[in-house]
Amino acid sequence: MITVRLVQRTASEVLTIVSEIRQAGLRQGIDFDFAYHQASHDPINGHLIKEPYSVFSFYGDAEYALIFKLKYSG
Repeated sequence: MITVRLVQRTASEVLTIVSEIRQAGLRQGIDFDFAYHQASHDPINGHLIKEPYSVFSFYGDAEYALIFKLKYSG
């Protein structure tokens, strides 16, 4: 399993990426999985504690992870 972490993406952007991956023929739960982690803010002053990020996991062929990283990271 190879994981790729994307930072500073909204939930909407991540779901668009997931849709594109599915349209490319990859199957969620078999070829890849993803998890979205929302931002955390300090409840007192509202400062950002943790930026939003998502983690994509690719199973089997490392080629999927490499193509994904080239296309969406950066």
